[in-house]
Formats: sequence, C-alpha cells, structure tokens
Amino acid sequence: MGYFRHGLAFAPNHLKAHRPSYVRFASKLKHVDQTSPQLNTPLPFAGLGLSRAVGLGLESAFPAVAKATDAQATYIPAIIQGKKDVMIRGHTGSGKSFGLILALLSKCWNPLPDSRRSLPTSLLLVPHRDLAYQYMYWIGRIATATNNPSHSTPAQVIVRGQENLSSQVSRLRENPPGILIGTPQAILDVLQEDEHAIDLTDLGTVVVDEVDYIIDFISADASRDKKQRLAAKMRRHPSVGKLLLDLIYSPRARPDRSASVNNSPQLVVCSATLQTGLRQLLYRSGWLRNGAYSVVKVRSEIRAGEARESEKKVAAADFTLDAEVVQHCALVFSEDGSVNDVEGAVEPKWSLEEGAHGEEVQTSTHQGGDLLKIPVQPTEEYRVNSSAFEPVLMEGIAAVFATAVPKVALLVLPASAPVQRAVYELRALGINAFGMDLQNTEAYRGGMEENPTLVVATTATVRGIDLPDLSHVFIWGVVDANSYLHASGRVGRFGRKGRVVSVLEEKREQGGRYCRMLKSIGLIPTKFYRL
Repeated sequence: MGYFRHGLAFAPNHLKAHRPSYVRFASKLKHVDQTSPQLNTPLPFAGLGLSRAVGLGLESAFPAVAKATDAQATYIPAIIQGKKDVMIRGHTGSGKSFGLILALLSKCWNPLPDSRRSLPTSLLLVPHRDLAYQYMYWIGRIATATNNPSHSTPAQVIVRGQENLSSQVSRLRENPPGILIGTPQAILDVLQEDEHAIDLTDLGTVVVDEVDYIIDFISADASRDKKQRLAAKMRRHPSVGKLLLDLIYSPRARPDRSASVNNSPQLVVCSATLQTGLRQLLYRSGWLRNGAYSVVKVRSEIRAGEARESEKKVAAADFTLDAEVVQHCALVFSEDGSVNDVEGAVEPKWSLEEGAHGEEVQTSTHQGGDLLKIPVQPTEEYRVNSSAFEPVLMEGIAAVFATAVPKVALLVLPASAPVQRAVYELRALGINAFGMDLQNTEAYRGGMEENPTLVVATTATVRGIDLPDLSHVFIWGVVDANSYLHASGRVGRFGRKGRVVSVLEEKREQGGRYCRMLKSIGLIPTKFYRL
C-alpha cells in the first residue's frame, strides 16, 4: 500500500530515510523558548493565515516552496476564513492544488474560534484516484515534518477499489477525518451504504478540484440545438458530482434559502478551464452563495505574450503554453516506418537538451531488455488477442523515449485505451514503463528514481497530476482541444521546460486535424529537431 495504510497518511519509505532530519528539526523547536526570536522568524507564506504547524511542516518538507503566488495569496486566506465561496481559475503549474492543501490543513490543525467543532471536516472531491493519492502524498510529507503525533493522520482517502465498502464506512464512523478526499462516486457509494457515515451537516468546506470534469455543463458556444440535446441528456443522466453537490447544498436550492445559506459549507471550485457555461451553471445551481462580494474570484497570473484574442485563446492562456517554456510537436508515422514532422511545423527556438542556462542535459542511452520482467500472467492472453495499438507508433514512442528523455515522460492514451496492455508492449520494447498508480508509491517512485521512466495514463486520469522531473508528454493520436490542454499542462510547470509530442498515423490523415486543433487554441507546432 506504499505510504497509505487503510487510507491514512504516514511517512512513505523514501521519506523515512530522511526522517532523522525531520526529527532533528522538530527536536530543535522543542528546546527553543516560545519567546525566542527563532520562533518569530517569518515562515513560508507568512501573513496568509496558515497555522504555524503548517508553516513549519512546509518549510521542512518543501524547502524550495518559499513564496506564495499572487493567486495563492488571495485564495488561501479566503479558504481559511471560510466566510465566502471561492472560484479559482489558473494555468497548470501555478500551484492551485498545493495551495488548497495548505489552506485545508490550516483549517484542520488550527480552526478559527467560531468554528462549529474543534476538528472541522473538509471534503475534497477529485476526478480520479491518482489525484487523491497525490494530495495524500503532500499531506503525508507535511504532517511527518511537523513531528507532532496529533498531525499524523489528518486525512483519509475514499476511492473505489481501495477496500470493501463496509470497511470504509466503519473507518469513517470510528475515526472521522479532518480532511476527506475522494471521488464523487466513491463518496456517494458510502452515503448510500450508510447515510450517517459522513456528516454532511458538519462540513466546513467543500472543494471541487477539476470541477469542469466532475460537473457536466453546456458550453456557451454550443448551437441552440446542441444545447437542447445536452440539457435533456443532463436531466436524464445527471453527473454524480451534481447529485452529490445537490445533496450537500439542498438548503441553498430552496426558495427560502437566504435563511440557511450562511450555515452551508463553504464551496471552493478549481480548474484551469472555468468556461462561461460552467460558471453560469455554478450560480444557477444554488451551490454558490448569492449576493455581491459573496464569492472570491481568483485568476492566476497570465504570462506575457500569451494569446488573448478570443475566449478560447483566453482559456488556453490559463495553461503554460509559452513557446519559451513548452514546445508542441507532432510526429507523423507511415506504414513503412518512416517519420516526419507534421506539415507546417516551424523551427524550434531552443533545444530541450539545453537547460535554462544553456548547460547540456544528459539523456537516456539505455536500450532496455533487462529493466523489468514482463508480466507472466497476461502473456498468453496478449499473444492470442491482437493489440489495440499500432506497432509502428509504439516503436516510434520507444525510440524517441530512449534518445530524448532524461528522467520521466508521460504517455497519454485515449480514455478507453487498455493501459496495462500498453505497459506490457512498451516493456517488451525495453522501456521502463509503469501504469500511473500513485498509491503504489514504493514500486512507482522507486522505479522512477532508478531509471528513465515512461508513465502511462489516459486523458481521464492525468488532470491535476504533478510528476517531478517530467520533461516530455506523448499524446496518442488527435484529442480534443480541452483534453490536449490538460495533458500538455503536465509539462512546463513552474517554468520548467518541456515538450509535448503528439504521435500520429499518416494513413488516418491525422496531421490536418491535429493542426486545426492546435490552431483553435492559438498554438503553432514546432519541428522535432532530432529528425
């Protein structure tokens, strides 16, 4: 289970090796007089309302995170105060998710005097299990760094497949968490099993990360007929996220909601793409508070030079698409194995193999074959059944990975693609491939540290994920603009350079569709300079 045992956070193995430094750090604090100037030294994110425990844990566990972004400086105090709802829209890599954890931990460890209970519960809804475990990873590191037993298990994760439903219900009733993280379906499953397992009336804050994925909505740009069809479909089959929020905020949806709205939990919604149609739905639904100045709207900084000519391009600007940071390439493979840049690609202005200051970056020269044993169990099945993946594309990805990726790359497949089959075929080609599984920390992160690693995921499971040292994102085929933006947003985070490489088939004439999609979000493809 890695560093998660029965859904509770504790120090992962690779942190245990560094635990003495945490112990020394915390022990030193114990012997310092409370009036000592050492305790008055400014901590990271000072002045934003973070509890001192969170500040100390942040300083020890994440020493590189020293200053809040302008967006974090706005929404962290708002979340901690809890008096207003919050709407966060910001480009990937701007620290949205990390800032949320800091605020929720502060509310958990240092509740305000007028809180309804000493340990207010925050509900954090995420679109998939890997993002839930990434949150738990951050919480575990900060909690361990404080060296305070009362801070060791502030959160629990509820996702499908983690353990049986009865065990999850029992654990929630016996040990209500300060922060409950889960997918909407898993949370709804628990409530249907036992409506008292989660006390919805006692929630202090509800956070919906990647809200545009969790809540179905109708684009403002859709035609009238399409809007009518989508509206009818949403009435017949409402998303699980909508059902859950309706359940939590049902008093707000009543005509006389003014009397009860202030007693409802604070709502925080967050995404890199908060389109007009979604924002309209959030207000119509009754989930957000009404009235002037009742919602704090936060938008992270926009980089100079990013496209802002239309609403679509403004949405694209929420992602790190600056040509000085991320290159967008497409390789077109023909049946005979030849490969070319997509038509219309321009010369790149910089080389990814040169770091920010021009130094050379060492790339992988491993040719594979002995990194990992190919799984024995599915071998016969895979031999009998034909592959869902075009061999020439798999071989092309393997070749580019072996020559261009220094540490970590990500392969993004269509939502319904068989991830484990792709991992099997990549390992057969000598690639150190893993299916994305942030719960299995020991094998997953250990493999990433030892050899250049290719992480395999789908368009449905990459949202919000932050992989250290990620330099390349490979995208299989042509995806829609929204999926492309979220997948490509995994690189270029915090100013680190990266490359997005779409892998296309010539016989399916994917090049033209790719260029049209890229143009719709204000991007121009660059040549993959190694050709």
